[in-house]
Amino acid sequence: MCTASSPLVEPSSSSSSMGGSGAVNWALKLWGTPNPVACCGLFHSAYSNSYVNLAIFDPESASRTRVAALVAALAECLVHLLCVVPRQPLIHNALLFRYSDRDLRDHLARSRASLSAAREGAASDPSEPWRRRVRSLLPAEGTMVKHIKTGDDVAISRRLAAKCLMMTMADFGDQLFDWQDKVFHNEDGRLEFAGDNPAALWPEEREPGLWMNSISRMAALYSLITREEEIYLLERKSQGGADYEEGRDEEIELVVPPVFDYCTSLRRK
Repeated sequence: MCTASSPLVEPSSSSSSMGGSGAVNWALKLWGTPNPVACCGLFHSAYSNSYVNLAIFDPESASRTRVAALVAALAECLVHLLCVVPRQPLIHNALLFRYSDRDLRDHLARSRASLSAAREGAASDPSEPWRRRVRSLLPAEGTMVKHIKTGDDVAISRRLAAKCLMMTMADFGDQLFDWQDKVFHNEDGRLEFAGDNPAALWPEEREPGLWMNSISRMAALYSLITREEEIYLLERKSQGGADYEEGRDEEIELVVPPVFDYCTSLRRK
């Protein structure tokens, strides 16, 4: 059983080690995520990751068994994946930066109509532009990314990519404030880490920053992925397909967080 009182937590740039890890875990719990996902939030940098090079456990050793004993096997697999995938290239370069704000608003509206019709038994249309875009970036069978340390290929299902998005939303919500806007030249809210301003004084005003726009974009994209996933499952069922498809991590529930109007509203820059 994983709880916020577990003694082993990773360093955090926002507060104490317990505070940073507990805050992500708490947010995920408030969002109604399954326990393995919330536990992943508690250990989300335990093996180090593409943003924080401070590991408590070695991701390529028997330490994984120790972590699994603390949070259970599924949660440990999520922790390991989150720590070895290149989150910036995956989440920003390969996904977020492929959409304008206008694209996201348009696709959210169209996807809601498509999902409503599919739930009522209407025939779905895989050629819809919003669905083609999601599948081009994250096919139903998943995608491949590079391990941040070894460079080896790492398979990641579409559902796990969605979980990486959700985890990053919670993580950034805990870690970031207006100082990051100044130090990384985030004038447009896209959080491209375009600059490095040594004159930015820590911690500035600790006010919410323009990065809120980026997190709301992650939330919108998360909605598009979950809607495509639900339609995909409905299509498979209507065609007499199997109840479960190996390699797609369908046992992981895609809960929609109750933030940004349940992941349907973009924050202005």
